[in-house]
Amino acid sequence: MGIFEGLFPHRHDRNDKDTSQDVLLLLYLFKKCGGRVSDKDTFSARIKLMKLVFLSEYLMVMKNMKGFNFFFNIYKRGPSSMELLKILDHLVDRGLIEKDRSGYSLKKDGKLTIDDFIHSKSENKQFFGIIDEVVNEYGKLDTEKLLAKIYKMNVKPIHSTKEINIGNEVKCSEKKPGKRLLMRLDKDCVQKELDVSPEWIETINILLNPSFSR
Repeated sequence: MGIFEGLFPHRHDRNDKDTSQDVLLLLYLFKKCGGRVSDKDTFSARIKLMKLVFLSEYLMVMKNMKGFNFFFNIYKRGPSSMELLKILDHLVDRGLIEKDRSGYSLKKDGKLTIDDFIHSKSENKQFFGIIDEVVNEYGKLDTEKLLAKIYKMNVKPIHSTKEINIGNEVKCSEKKPGKRLLMRLDKDCVQKELDVSPEWIETINILLNPSFSR
């Protein structure tokens, strides 16, 4: 049984490999951000983090790459993922990430984990490169400026051929929130997948298991 068993809706059909991919790429994103994602307060930092992950996952999905596996819906603060927040909170609880009044920081165990993974899996460079691209372009923006840029974007929702404007969808969400914008790539569409070995899946499960003391 996976460490996140029962934490997510059954319809999302998430497995340990999906979660391990998400955890490792999230740790990498923190590393690329200099080990910290912050803003005026924790709430704003969470929004900023969600948008950076959304942009990274969207670019991966558009290239048929299975890296991040989060479900994103439209709400009043743009694309949002409850799955991402649950995993973030769990990483804080397990001491891989630290939370303070203005944001989140990568802790020693989190840094060691992602450094080891990077060195063991050089074939994953294309996934890291997409995160690099997103962080280089948007990582230094404060949350409000990042939101302003995202609201101007036209994107294709998953399983759709028609582009929508995120800002317009945010306005519509005031009356009908929760429109699905992005989700894990279907298996039949995957052309490249983040390589996470069974040993790494076991490592992530151990690190995130509350009964395991480091």
